Amino acid sequence: MLDLRTLLVPIDFSDHSRAALASALGLARATEATIHLAHSVHVPIGVPLVGDIAADVWGEVRRGAEQKLRGVEEEVRGAGIPVDTHLREGAISQMIVEQARNLGTDLIVMGTRGLSGLQHVLLGSVAERTVCSAPCPVMTVKADSERPASLTQEPMAIRSILVATDFSEHADRALRWAIELAQRFDAKIQLLRAYDAQILAVMPGAIATPTEFWKEVRKAAEAGLKRAQVPIDEAGVESELLLEQRDATTSIVETAKALRVDLIVIGTRGLTGLRRTLLGSTAGRTLRLAPCPVITVDSEEH
Repeated sequence: MLDLRTLLVPIDFSDHSRAALASALGLARATEATIHLAHSVHVPIGVPLVGDIAADVWGEVRRGAEQKLRGVEEEVRGAGIPVDTHLREGAISQMIVEQARNLGTDLIVMGTRGLSGLQHVLLGSVAERTVCSAPCPVMTVKADSERPASLTQEPMAIRSILVATDFSEHADRALRWAIELAQRFDAKIQLLRAYDAQILAVMPGAIATPTEFWKEVRKAAEAGLKRAQVPIDEAGVESELLLEQRDATTSIVETAKALRVDLIVIGTRGLTGLRRTLLGSTAGRTLRLAPCPVITVDSEEH
């Protein structure tokens, strides 16, 4: 059974990082995990990095961050969740990865983007860099503009999990993660295989292909889905197989919306070659467009 004991939440006090924290608290309530809040401070652009001015600015920036971090810590502690804080200086993506390694983090939970302006690090580009370098799976969360994130919400409800697969090693590990999540939360897995005939047909070296060829491609994909379903059945998890002939990102996002899934789980990279859709580039686009939280899983720890 999945053991989530240590959740690392990078926070820049934006709506997106607060939404990530709310999701992390929901997970922590369900799994009895400890929340680790991490914030990185930096000098605003244009401020001299030497002399008394720099020292004064660093002091103000750090004191302001410490005060805000303590406020969030008190909220989390008030919600009854064990919490620790980590304040660092420098590049936030590097800080997140290093902190995750130091803590033996089971899952990083972070916003898809952060605050704009001089005083804050943007989490938008940071999210994708973190996914590429993290030593553990990463869950990315968007803020809901219609419903502000609440730190007092009930334990996270995961009833439906969409897993995108191309049958690669990365996708297989993502599926194993999804299976364990489904067992813990009594959720259903929607296992999706998408392939884009348009892309395959125009790739360099490709030639016009008859209808029978695409029938064989579809048959192979159906067989692959049935094989991938075996460990799901063995785990006693309910599942549904989905096969679509369109580009992977569109298929994942639109399927997630149509089925109102609570979570998407995807591998960070996929297979190369004519036969498989690349999940690597798909992962980044899915993070930006998904209507629900996304967990990205690598095939091995970094």
